[in-house]
Amino acid sequence: MKAKSESVSVRQLVAEWVNCYADELYGWAFAKTNQEELARDLVQDTFVAALENASRFQQNSSPKTWLFGILKNKIAAFYRKQIKLQLVSFSQLEDQGSFFDKNGSWAAGERQELIFWEEPAGEAEEEAFRIALKNCMEQLPPLWQTALQLKYVEGEKGASITKDLGISASNYWQIIHRAKLQLRKCLNEKWFHKK
Repeated sequence: MKAKSESVSVRQLVAEWVNCYADELYGWAFAKTNQEELARDLVQDTFVAALENASRFQQNSSPKTWLFGILKNKIAAFYRKQIKLQLVSFSQLEDQGSFFDKNGSWAAGERQELIFWEEPAGEAEEEAFRIALKNCMEQLPPLWQTALQLKYVEGEKGASITKDLGISASNYWQIIHRAKLQLRKCLNEKWFHKK
């Protein structure tokens, strides 16, 4: 009978955590993934893991810290899985107008196509630029989107990003470099040449 009452109290405790921390966890998961449904799933998985492992919670930290730790591990596991499942080949990038050929070398003529540009002027132009940037970001592989988001929007350091995404430092810098080049090319086509 004691085991049953402990099970009920654990469920009640986790239910309280859901009420207290679900919104914050979701906001953080969404910031890391930029995908609503995925963020919801990761938060749900976090609470399931908390329920299954509540006996391991030693209260050395706050429940919020513990839950965020679980969520961080869930996000990292998701991206590690994505890396394995969604490795982008050079041939796929060639189809999108990559700067690189199938051997990873600069594609003929691409170096000359890079242009420098000014920031948008005015509120309407800035909003149109944001839309163009969002559309260009969505064309990048999910891992590249996340790496850029973590580096430039959230201001995380490379060491933290490589750990979160489960990638090597050299792979991280290659992803950042190529993602920026793809973004620049997309913006050149969808924004700057249409102005």
